[in-house]
Amino acid sequence: MKAQIAGNAAGEGKRTRVLYVDDTPLDVDRIHAALERASGFELCTCTTPAEMEGCMARGGWDIVVTELGVFGLGTFGLLDRIRESDPKIPVAIVAGAGPDDLAAEAIRHGAVEFIRKSDVDPRSLPRLLRHLIDKHRLAWGNRLLEQDQRRIEGQMMATEERLRLLDMAAESASNGIVITDRAGGILWTNAAFVRQTGYTREETAGKTPRILKSGRQNRAVYDALWHAILGGNTWQGEMVNRRKDGSLFTEEMTITPLRGAGGEITHFIGISVDVSEERRLRSQLAQAVKMESIGQLAGGIAHDFNNLLQAILGYAELLRSGLKDEDPRAADVDQIRAAARQAADLTRQLLAFSRRQLIKTEPLDLNAVVQGTARLLKRVIGEHIRMDLQLADDLHPILADPGQVESVIMNLAANARDAMPDGGRLTLATRTVTFQERDLACFADARSGRFACLSVTDTGVGMDAEILSHIFEPFYTTKAIGKGTGLGLSTVHGVVHQHGGWVHVYSE
Repeated sequence: MKAQIAGNAAGEGKRTRVLYVDDTPLDVDRIHAALERASGFELCTCTTPAEMEGCMARGGWDIVVTELGVFGLGTFGLLDRIRESDPKIPVAIVAGAGPDDLAAEAIRHGAVEFIRKSDVDPRSLPRLLRHLIDKHRLAWGNRLLEQDQRRIEGQMMATEERLRLLDMAAESASNGIVITDRAGGILWTNAAFVRQTGYTREETAGKTPRILKSGRQNRAVYDALWHAILGGNTWQGEMVNRRKDGSLFTEEMTITPLRGAGGEITHFIGISVDVSEERRLRSQLAQAVKMESIGQLAGGIAHDFNNLLQAILGYAELLRSGLKDEDPRAADVDQIRAAARQAADLTRQLLAFSRRQLIKTEPLDLNAVVQGTARLLKRVIGEHIRMDLQLADDLHPILADPGQVESVIMNLAANARDAMPDGGRLTLATRTVTFQERDLACFADARSGRFACLSVTDTGVGMDAEILSHIFEPFYTTKAIGKGTGLGLSTVHGVVHQHGGWVHVYSE
């Protein structure tokens, strides 16, 4: 190995380090002579494999210049070894005579340039080497840039795919999702949120969740919510909110703060589940259980009380049979008999509510029963109330007890009359209805099939939710003392359910 420095003295700027590998001494001298006259070059020549291995181990070469087939390594053997060792080093091939396609083959093997010895001009060799170094560095830099670009593009594609999957997951989620800024401004909502609230994304953009405020929660609830999430904690709770159409719905909500790179809270994400149907079904179940319990209690009391009344009536009849009409005591016994019969009527109503009375069903024309009962009702409800009949022509016969159906109509009409002390309109209507599985959730105790429907509608004073939850309970009444027993609607409930039907009440 012969290390030679050509040009500037040491310390005068960075030198271009050239490693020349050739086993022909004459060619080595020619290259050295060409670079000796140039400035800024450091030349190291290797004429044996050992010298070449040592130089490659030292590293730091700006370019390697070599002859083809040196050291018996094959035409491009040394070129391949250098490329495997350090592909960043440019390799220039210097060759004598050879086939025309040799240059192209050398370039394919990774050579930065193929130079014929006959074309080597000592005066232009330094400039050529610098050009080849710059050319290789540019090509290598472009290759690295392309690799970085492919890597970045791959990362971007992976990120886009993750975002696409996240967006698909959020859009497909059954729970409503809303993302807001730190001040509560809505930035994004998913499809479930749109379905739950009725507000489109365009309508919520720039708004706050206050557009859903129903007034059912007091300020303390919202203060506790903001205190939790601004403190970095997750808030969970249940709220009654208002949809765009004004209807109320109940949802379970979880609101979590989102943090930026510095750990500060930047956004909030809210996830909500509409539990309105669950709460409604739970309320229906509780109401059904309550009514069943009340019915069992009322039925038991009515049964025992009825036995006592039968004894009272029996002995009263015996007493009356032994008295003449002119006997002063006869009037007293008649009062006992009348009071006992009234008490018996009450027990029958209680038994109807508890579904313990005997019913005799038969094929029945509901329209005919309504028309017949309506004639009696005109005397009961008074002239200040107008009564309309809307009877369906396609109504099929029902299997029911005529007397019990009349009792249902009379009790409902009497209740409607009391709600219209200043007059109004009472409408009795029949129609055929068909319930499918999807309809059952809206009606307690309902089942699928085809049914006859009797509706009694009045224009009187409505009831609030609290009263509605108690109207079928025996002895529950909002009327003044002495104005009613509170058993009318209880009787309706019991009779209808004993016939396998159900009652739905709507009031404004």
